[in-house]
Amino acid sequence: MNRIRLPIFAALFSIVATSPVLAVDEQAIRAAAQSPAAPAPPPPGAKKPPANSDDEIVCKREDELGSRLGGKKVCMTRRDWRQQSNDAGDAVNNAPRPH
Repeated sequence: MNRIRLPIFAALFSIVATSPVLAVDEQAIRAAAQSPAAPAPPPPGAKKPPANSDDEIVCKREDELGSRLGGKKVCMTRRDWRQQSNDAGDAVNNAPRPH
């Protein structure tokens, strides 16, 4: 059991040890501390809430026909997803029917 843990630990340690260190901008910190009236910037990766829920971006995974591994991630607004669904329904309803 220890023979398995040691290589995993060594690999993780080497990844962490070689990762770049984040630099701290001391001047920006001092400037922010001196001007409390300025609004704080949002944290990295924070998303602004959409004004309209139709403008919210939603990502879905679309599978590739005939493949369990294929497929891609598609991102569109809720409005675009709804329009695509309506267009597909219209295409089915308006398709020529055999007699």
